[in-house]
Amino acid sequence: MPAIESTWEEFTVDVRLVPNSNLVNFRFFGQNPDANIADEMRFLRAVTGPASILLIRLAVGLIFFTQGILKYTDPNMGVVRFTRIGFPHPYFTAHFVGTFEIVCGVLVLLGLWTRTAAIPLLIVITTAIATTKIPELFRANQGFWYMVSDARTDFAMFCSLLFLILAGGGAWSLDARRSPEIEGKDQ
Repeated sequence: MPAIESTWEEFTVDVRLVPNSNLVNFRFFGQNPDANIADEMRFLRAVTGPASILLIRLAVGLIFFTQGILKYTDPNMGVVRFTRIGFPHPYFTAHFVGTFEIVCGVLVLLGLWTRTAAIPLLIVITTAIATTKIPELFRANQGFWYMVSDARTDFAMFCSLLFLILAGGGAWSLDARRSPEIEGKDQ
């Protein structure tokens, strides 16, 4: 595979694509060979974590998948809600968000491109918190405790998505099955 090398004042960086995978290796070498400053980082890798990550994926994937379907089938969860919140072009916006929730929810359920699929969902849930929960702080008869109670599911989804972005899909995911460096390992 082609390599890109760049030399800085004290470090050499070697970047290589790993064959038959979605991995990229970055190696940092110090100019002093005795310093032993070799560090390998892999980005976009399928990290195999405990099989129990499946439980987080099930919760996140099913919730987003079903909410995406509801944006198409229930006007109160889709177009009417997006109109009430004040989104421009609520019909398009509700279906656009619903499509991402369905597709990315299924990907998270399967554990396929888990980290990548979690990013649009993180944007969706952050937008939901900013547009529907934070305004509750400033409404009469609502305030902080009302908002905290109302936002508990959104906060749990936010934290779960951050976890999936950091940890990956786990041992029982399609990410783990398609990764050549993880095949054959049981966890």
